[in-house]
Amino acid sequence: IFGFQGRFSPEYLGILSSEAFGWLLLEVLLSLFAIYILNIQNNISYLDIVAYCGYKFVSMIVVLISYITLDRPGYYFGLLYVSVALAFFLIRSLKLKILPHAEAYPSECNKRRIYLLLLIALVQPLMMWWLTRRVVL
Repeated sequence: IFGFQGRFSPEYLGILSSEAFGWLLLEVLLSLFAIYILNIQNNISYLDIVAYCGYKFVSMIVVLISYITLDRPGYYFGLLYVSVALAFFLIRSLKLKILPHAEAYPSECNKRRIYLLLLIALVQPLMMWWLTRRVVL
């Protein structure tokens, strides 16, 4: 996108990619910390969390392509559509990992699992917006 705008520089590309990696690392660490603090016993590994948190990068590419083709309205429409699709996908996918057998646990434990599930799924669209906002401005 910076090439189309005449603003490309290797330094800025390095800054943006380092920022994205740093946010991904922080997000994964906070998710693992939340799983530990909430005492959620499950079969989800840290690589699963990295993979689920990494899905936002594919969605960001789709959003930026829609920005290139349709300018600012395309960015917002693409961001809205892909955010809803990503949140829906993550809720459905993570539910199988975090809530494998809901009836086997007390309701309080299930409540914590659902909150964690929603937190992970709803943070992804916010992170997509945060990481793409400087590119399209």
